[in-house]
Amino acid sequence: MSQQASPRPPALTVSIVCGALGVLLILVGFAVRSTPVDVAGTIAGAISLLSALYWRSQLVAEWHEKH
Repeated sequence: MSQQASPRPPALTVSIVCGALGVLLILVGFAVRSTPVDVAGTIAGAISLLSALYWRSQLVAEWHEKH
């Protein structure tokens, strides 16, 4: 039995990419003591969180439609 995986939702992909980028930028910003890089990392982290929350709302809405 072969089960096809559904494509990854765009909001989840954005969340993962921005989260990884945010962590990287924050670590680099601390290493080189650069406040603008830290701020960019924090903004990327916020975008990641918002994308994850949007993706979760899509999951809840989809579940609600089925039940």
